[in-house]
Amino acid sequence: MTDRPRLYGADYSVYTRIARLACAEKGIAHDFETVDIFAKETPAPADYAVLHPFGKIPALRHGDFTLYETQAIVRYLDAAFPGPRLTPEEPRALARMAQVMGVADSYAYPRLVWGILVAEREGPGVAHEALVAARTCLAALDGLLESPFFLGNRPSLADLQVAPMLVYLALAPSGPALLQPYPRLRAWLAAMQARRSLRATRYPAEIG
Repeated sequence: MTDRPRLYGADYSVYTRIARLACAEKGIAHDFETVDIFAKETPAPADYAVLHPFGKIPALRHGDFTLYETQAIVRYLDAAFPGPRLTPEEPRALARMAQVMGVADSYAYPRLVWGILVAEREGPGVAHEALVAARTCLAALDGLLESPFFLGNRPSLADLQVAPMLVYLALAPSGPALLQPYPRLRAWLAAMQARRSLRATRYPAEIG
């Protein structure tokens, strides 16, 4: 299939960035169409519901094939396009990758992005319970990290899943203090932020 894929999402979105990182790491030329599901003045196109019945982002169109759910999108991009493989073949490494991605989805995103960053920037502040949950999440991720990447010597989809979430945490007022006890995790995050893929997909909040 030679059609150029089209990715739909927003540049501030964690999950959109994960998909964009997969494209960048593999060198996939693609089109990016902004769909801002939170902007009342510019609502998502009426036909976007055909791509994503739950009205979230991102979504992908590749020829006559459409896909939503970030993990499905990045796994498809990794399998369908040439470039560095981001998914291991060894069963234990594959299971570990799935575990890290699941931890990121189920725990890191709600606790670190919404529980810390959004609560500090838009809400009444961070509750004590949220700080405890964030520390538990960071300790778990630190325990799963094999240096220099989550699975060892090569980046995988696990690294792409976690990085956008920790980038946002580091931008939160309390983020640096929460990350301070985890030097390996901080070193990993700095190395990820130095990668071309992360630099090319920076959040607006990172730029200014």
